[in-house]
Amino acid sequence: MLGLRKGIFAGNEVGVSWKQSQQLPTTSLVDESSICGREEEKEEIIKILLSDNVTCNQVPIISIVGMGGMGKTTFTQLVYNDQRVLDQFDLIAWVYVSQDFDVVAVTRAILKALGSKGAEEKDLNLLQLQLKQTLMGNRFLLVLDDVWNEDYARSRIIITIRNEKVALIMNSSHLYHLKPLEKEDCWKLFSDVAFHDKDATKYPYLVSIGNKIVDKCGGLPLALKALGNILRVKFSQHEWVKILESDMWHLFDNDANINPALRLSYHNLPSYLKHCFAHCSIFPKGYEFDRDQLIQLWMAEGLLSCCQINMSEDELGTEFFNDLVARSFFQQSRHRASCFTMHDLLNDLAKSVSGEFCSQISDSLEKNITKRTCHISWSHKINIDDKFLEHTLLLLWCYHLVELPIDLHKLVNLRHLDMRMSGINKMPNHIGRLKHLRTLNSFFINKHDVKELGNLNNLQGTLSIFRCNENEDSILERQVLEALQPNGNLKKLSVLRYDGTSFPGWFGASHLPNLVSIALTESKFCFVLPPFGQLPSLKELSISCFYGIEVIGPEFCGNDSSNIPFRSLEILKFEEMSAWKEWCSFEGHS
Repeated sequence: MLGLRKGIFAGNEVGVSWKQSQQLPTTSLVDESSICGREEEKEEIIKILLSDNVTCNQVPIISIVGMGGMGKTTFTQLVYNDQRVLDQFDLIAWVYVSQDFDVVAVTRAILKALGSKGAEEKDLNLLQLQLKQTLMGNRFLLVLDDVWNEDYARSRIIITIRNEKVALIMNSSHLYHLKPLEKEDCWKLFSDVAFHDKDATKYPYLVSIGNKIVDKCGGLPLALKALGNILRVKFSQHEWVKILESDMWHLFDNDANINPALRLSYHNLPSYLKHCFAHCSIFPKGYEFDRDQLIQLWMAEGLLSCCQINMSEDELGTEFFNDLVARSFFQQSRHRASCFTMHDLLNDLAKSVSGEFCSQISDSLEKNITKRTCHISWSHKINIDDKFLEHTLLLLWCYHLVELPIDLHKLVNLRHLDMRMSGINKMPNHIGRLKHLRTLNSFFINKHDVKELGNLNNLQGTLSIFRCNENEDSILERQVLEALQPNGNLKKLSVLRYDGTSFPGWFGASHLPNLVSIALTESKFCFVLPPFGQLPSLKELSISCFYGIEVIGPEFCGNDSSNIPFRSLEILKFEEMSAWKEWCSFEGHS
């Protein structure tokens, strides 16, 4: 059994706007030019927010209720960004809650969004006292986006929910049902996407077919955009008729919650995009992923070796990713501009089409793990029979997960292990036996773990290596770093808090010919720098807080008069070098 210690999946949280700055966080911004309709509804909610008519002592709760894909979040963003709302409240914050509701995690998320220093506290009582203190005396607006769970003067709270029962349990003072878009707004949203920069009046037959397709979408903005993006690519009468007359509009199966328009959008993807999208079913709802991280997963799974074209896998992955964004399967995160996410309904679709090969698990979903399951994402305490797990184990946002199981090495086919934002701080024994491992974002090392890491020859992407125990043994520090020699394909290297007196010999041109960027930060004992000048591809070099450096001599450029030092360097940065007294340049070079 794979025994994982307790962990939680905390809802993602985002920034806060203070009235003094009058600047919104990018987390909740919305492109209003792309929104069709909702003006009357927006004015109704703003009227409630600005009203002084409060009939009870508790903070009024406004619940915006609507089925998935109705546009509750986008609508709430319109309200949230209105200048009248910004002027009304001293403090506003937006928190994404998600289906995996945890009262401690949500309270911490709110505090973090408000910039409170007490956000890392784990005791619920202390957290709520801190929240009370933070909000007291301020007029605040708090948005809780996507509340699912049914178990839990002058300020306002807005929540977006699918289930009216949740609003009743939360004792909402205002219940607002967001209706489907009107026919005119539906057509505008669909046609803007499907016809893009074309004049729809020049395609009367497509307009006729498109109107019938719009009627089938039930006024759901997400469905309208998804189908519109598909039909923009398949811009012909034949393809539009195929969509209109598809049997999938009438197909009912075990996935009755999957909108037919979304299923049709998936069905009309090229096969290579279908595989890439289905693989995203391992991500929990609300999970924010980085483009390069996802491309690495696709690459490691062989999903980018399907096309015999003159492109690298990185370039092909970027093209696939951008294509899925353009087709509305991925959307830019509301919380971090550099990340992306999937709408909850598209997450359900991905789980549906991936079948048994990918699984998100929690206490109540253990029965979903079968012998065909290859990829697992996990966010709660669970035991998994190791013979079932083949390729992927994502332990995302598991703050309370402190160690991996001692028998992890038995998962001999494991390819991806992601422990970001978890509490893990040491590696189990024999992890070097996972010879198929391609993705490992973190490795916690001591003197005896170095050889284990050396056996993981198939690793790709980014790897952060952390020292488990603080020590001031400079000889041991150098021995550990010496054993961590990477292969010659390394492009970016960062070393933090290295306390050896000098660097290993592999910090030279013959070992790192492709290295583009180096960042060395904080060292108490190092007194000499490596010959970075001889690295032929080095473009960026940053050295800071090296308190033992008094002299930088010719060895920094490399003692080779036949080669021009730093031939590719574009950026050189030194910071906080308090002991530095002298720089002896290489003779013949400035």
